[in-house]
Amino acid sequence: MRCPAPHLRQELAEEDGFALLAVVGFLLVVTTLVSGFTLAARSSLDLASDRFAEERLDLLADGLVTVTGRTLARVGQGETVPAFALDASPAACRAGDLSILVRVQDQHGLVDLNAAEAELLDVALRSLGLSAAVARKHADAILAYRTAETDSVAASALSSLLLLDDFSGAPFAAVEELYAFAALKDLSPLRLTQTFTVQSRQAQIAGPHMPAGLATVLPRQPTPLRPFITADAPAATTFRIEVSVRGGEGTLGFSERVLAVEDGRLRSLERRIAPARQMERAPAAIATSCETLFGAGATAHLRGLSA
Repeated sequence: MRCPAPHLRQELAEEDGFALLAVVGFLLVVTTLVSGFTLAARSSLDLASDRFAEERLDLLADGLVTVTGRTLARVGQGETVPAFALDASPAACRAGDLSILVRVQDQHGLVDLNAAEAELLDVALRSLGLSAAVARKHADAILAYRTAETDSVAASALSSLLLLDDFSGAPFAAVEELYAFAALKDLSPLRLTQTFTVQSRQAQIAGPHMPAGLATVLPRQPTPLRPFITADAPAATTFRIEVSVRGGEGTLGFSERVLAVEDGRLRSLERRIAPARQMERAPAAIATSCETLFGAGATAHLRGLSA
């Protein structure tokens, strides 16, 4: 077989080199595209995995809310009160790699939006950082907001404070209705629900069960100037229970419910899951054992989940 001429061999070599460069370039383009898709798929998988972990811990937190509520229901039948207070003071425990924070607030220790008079509403609003003048205007506005027969002067003053074009003139159905007021729109749900309630249905507030925010502006005992404070808390039958659960990798689950105890049974009045994952910014908690808070059976289950 005869070998190609020298100039043909050079042309063939150049063609082979160009073909090799083309193949390499094509492979680089394909690799870049595939890598992009791979990274996108991996990111989506990581996000889905994180969300699944959050949802799992949200459900676990909600289960612990129920466990806490059942314990509180048994307290009225002669059992001792668990290690948490009823003024939203946080209690914390660990089970394996799970860090758990619990807060229980007796609704009698909060200001009822539908029952409190202007003076108590005024003080509560000042505890949220409103100036004395703004707080007084909003206290009067809350009275007008919840009243069906509001006179034209009060209605005009109310409208100037609202973000809405009109108002229902009906009792507050939820604390979150306060977001209709411009001065309160930037406050977190947690701050509002640790100050106000719609479940107490009393014009008074139980001094022993006031949360820390209200206790900074109100004494825990009645005085001639603060007759709306009661020295003895009535039997607690309605609670706001908040539970956060942090996993070993930092994932946070949250649940919050208002539960009423009726004849030893629980009834859910309000429910909020993972509103803004605010419990992670809670103040220093009282450390205790999970057995004390939830019982041995629930604690064994928690340790099994974290294993």
